[in-house]
Amino acid sequence: MKESGWGRIINFTPHPDRLTAGLGEQWELLDVGIKPCPACRMTHGAIDAALLLRIHLGTGLPADTTLTVTLNPVDDTIVGGGAANKIEPRNTVEAQFSVRFQVAAADPESIEIPAAVKYVNGQSI
Repeated sequence: MKESGWGRIINFTPHPDRLTAGLGEQWELLDVGIKPCPACRMTHGAIDAALLLRIHLGTGLPADTTLTVTLNPVDDTIVGGGAANKIEPRNTVEAQFSVRFQVAAADPESIEIPAAVKYVNGQSI
């Protein structure tokens, strides 16, 4: 193997034999976590709740509905908060890290961004 490329970036001592070691015998599938939504993992619970609410109601939310999302303090600093880019994300990455956007995107026909989704920092409850 050459002394450059991905083998060099990942490990300074490349071991190309490891790429095929256990091939067909050792399966890693059970050790892999599947990410169900293209968003920060900290938003997935709120996304699931919004989807379940829509299923339970059998339709979109009434126009005057406000959803409240409660976050723990750590998640709040990453996907919540009052920063402008959490309230109205300007790009894909900001949207992936905005619980407001992700909850609204779970039911785009009936949840207005950002007005209908507010959050409560877990420390203030």
